[in-house]
Amino acid sequence: MTRPVVSGMVSALRVLDPPPRAGAALSPRRKPAWLRWELHFSDHVGERMLERGLTENDLRHILAHARRYRRSPRPGVYLVNGRVHGQKWAIGLCPDADQRIVTVVTAYPLPRTGR
Repeated sequence: MTRPVVSGMVSALRVLDPPPRAGAALSPRRKPAWLRWELHFSDHVGERMLERGLTENDLRHILAHARRYRRSPRPGVYLVNGRVHGQKWAIGLCPDADQRIVTVVTAYPLPRTGR
């Protein structure tokens, strides 16, 4: 959705997805616009990735090929589910529309199912 943002005499276009309710899935066919923004990594996720053997390339692969995007119960956080090396992962992201960056806040493996 494109919304004009007017500040004094200057107007600009801002692309934002309407915020879904907590736990609501976003369309898997249309990736959120903020997924194309620059990625920043929190200290927490850096430590967790190191502990869990997940590289930055692995994480970027998960985001590029993700099948599920949903709003976390935590305000401003989205969870992206994907797979790399046969393991399912959940990646926590915080998009910042003002700076047009996405901060990766957590990454954890999902439990394996009996499939």
